[in-house]
Amino acid sequence: MAKFCTKHGVALDENGKCPVCSGGKEVGAKPPVINKTNPAPNPVPGPVTGPAPAPVPGPMPGPGSIPGPVPGPGGNAPKRPGDVTIRPGDIKKVWVNFKNRTGIGDPERNKTSAYEDGQRIVPDIVRANKDEKPIKQYTVAKLRKRIFGIPYAKAIGRIQLTNQRVIFRAPGTSPAGRTTLQHEFTIGEVAGIEARREYVFDFWALIFSFVLMSFGGSANFLLVGLIAQGLKMNFFAGLLGLIVGIVTLIPFFVLHKNWWLKIITCSASAIAFGSCMYYATFTEAEIFWSGFFSPFAFISSLTLIFSIAMFCIRPNLVMIIKTKATSPGVDIRRKKTGIFSFFGGAKEEDDHTGYTEIVPEPDAEVSIRELGALIHDIQQLGDFSIEQWEDLSAK
Repeated sequence: MAKFCTKHGVALDENGKCPVCSGGKEVGAKPPVINKTNPAPNPVPGPVTGPAPAPVPGPMPGPGSIPGPVPGPGGNAPKRPGDVTIRPGDIKKVWVNFKNRTGIGDPERNKTSAYEDGQRIVPDIVRANKDEKPIKQYTVAKLRKRIFGIPYAKAIGRIQLTNQRVIFRAPGTSPAGRTTLQHEFTIGEVAGIEARREYVFDFWALIFSFVLMSFGGSANFLLVGLIAQGLKMNFFAGLLGLIVGIVTLIPFFVLHKNWWLKIITCSASAIAFGSCMYYATFTEAEIFWSGFFSPFAFISSLTLIFSIAMFCIRPNLVMIIKTKATSPGVDIRRKKTGIFSFFGGAKEEDDHTGYTEIVPEPDAEVSIRELGALIHDIQQLGDFSIEQWEDLSAK
């Protein structure tokens, strides 16, 4: 008579053992339910046998998908030995360390922005007085110092009005380190404003333009004149001068401003066409008759003169916030320059800001229109003017 397992109810084998208890599969057993309370057991690592599972079809990765490693520069792929990544911040750190080691400027100021971009004078830079509140700030001018027309120092000038003060501050840089220019006065002492946007003639820019003109003309003379003359190729010299003259004249009609570069190219063009006229006098080829090049030489000469004139006539800003006393509270004027001032002919009161060039910035025109009304409102309304000008700025 067959015997059965009292636990599982299956027939015992010939040895009297239950096949289920011995490790077999239970008859009619249901697979376990896997959920949060009964998680699946961790698989035992080992070799994978059998065919690989087929890929599950699904949507292609789109803009919202998580990107994988991107090979090449700028990607998030693992770096290989020898890869070097240079960031703009690393270059700045190297430059700051170099200045600190060589003794250029102040180590504490070298860490900060040279022109205080994105900061308010009060309270970010200058300590605020008791109950002092900033109302509006303008970036009014770019200040430069030049020697023989060559800039060597630069600053950015800003005017801020608070409910107590008028502050003009111009942080800048020079070859020796950072610079600071600051004027301030009590708002109640302001009596009026004088402002001008104009154009002035710069004598040293004229001297520097002659240097640029000689550079461009000499370079072209070496290219067209000496090479062709050394090779005894008059026809080639005329053709080369014609091509170079036209090519170097094109930047005058293409470039926006950049008058110093136009002086170089236009002087090169004038020398090139002049070389054509010179070689046309001594060549027998009728194509290089000197009258053919006369219109080109005339046009290049006019463009050169015009470029020199525009290079020497510089924009200038004058802004004086006058007080009830004899001296102005804020005086934004360029230092008087010229041939006599270079040899000690300038007076001390002509120094003003100490900068030889005051170039208007985008906020200059807005500040000229608003400063008078803003100062009057602060003097008459006090702190109530803050909300009024904040509403105007929002509009």
